[in-house]
Amino acid sequence: MKKNKRITLQEISAVSGYSVAVVSRALSSDISQNRTVAAETAANIVAAARKLGWSPRRSIAGRKSLGAVGVFVPPSTMDLLQEFLAAVNNVARQSDTPIYCYNSADAGSFRQFWENHGSNSRSIGAVSYFPPDKSDEPAFMEMYKKFCKRDAPLVIVHNNAPEDFPAVSVKIDNFYGGKLAGEHLAELNCKENYLFGFGTARYRYERLQGCSEVLNSKHILYNIIVRDQELDDCSVKQLERLTDWESPEPVGVFVDGMYSALKVHNYFQSKGVEIGKKLKIISYDDSIWMECAYPAISAIRQPFAAMGETAMKKLFNMMRGYKETTEYIKPELIVRASTKL
Repeated sequence: MKKNKRITLQEISAVSGYSVAVVSRALSSDISQNRTVAAETAANIVAAARKLGWSPRRSIAGRKSLGAVGVFVPPSTMDLLQEFLAAVNNVARQSDTPIYCYNSADAGSFRQFWENHGSNSRSIGAVSYFPPDKSDEPAFMEMYKKFCKRDAPLVIVHNNAPEDFPAVSVKIDNFYGGKLAGEHLAELNCKENYLFGFGTARYRYERLQGCSEVLNSKHILYNIIVRDQELDDCSVKQLERLTDWESPEPVGVFVDGMYSALKVHNYFQSKGVEIGKKLKIISYDDSIWMECAYPAISAIRQPFAAMGETAMKKLFNMMRGYKETTEYIKPELIVRASTKL
């Protein structure tokens, strides 16, 4: 065979056993074409083509840009969300793929992205929070259905989507995070424990459930206080009797939410309670505020950077034609002075 011989699609089809149409799509330089071919099929076709001496004008492995990607996150100043966006941007940059970030997950953003990018021939995909506001859900579902018709992938991030939502998701394992808090409180030999939560979302209850399950299994006393919003002064005053705590064993407090944790921390500091000795505080959610408080507050840190990186990699794999499944990412316990031994 001559080195410079042009290999035809018909020849590759005959050797690989796939139709000319499938071979054409698999070897196309248009990502929107070859991503419609199953990954295993594409690999077989490329292998057969290379045996014949075929080489692409532009290597499939080297082809980077995957099209337009929309990223929708709710407005927030949380440093964790900034870590999420930094990870998303890093993965996109490695693939030389433009991302269009919207500092909102609302109807206007969903429609604007589709109008700007959904009607052209380019490959598209999206990473998105489920809309926090119910009034935006119809527009989100409209966009999702259009994505499905175009066989375009959409990856849901965080835990606020309905449990049975059919899209691939990357979620935080909140139950596991609660268990980490419960196990740590048990290690501290806290005689009595208070678990503070707020909100009606399922994933928030999972945090308290994980913590309480551990304490139950070890027969450790605890009280759960749940409100529909962050802790207020009235809620914190339910702990006022602990300011005169005389028992040698400390009291443990697990608080869902960093702002509520700061409120508990500040309240007991103002009462002269030794945080880290008489009172052990763990927050669910970590931020620079937890580290800068004095004494610094132990926290269950949600892996937002890992969530962003994983979501984007799953999205790009799906845009290349691979199948992906929902994944739960485990948080970690950051031990600081508020729960020192």
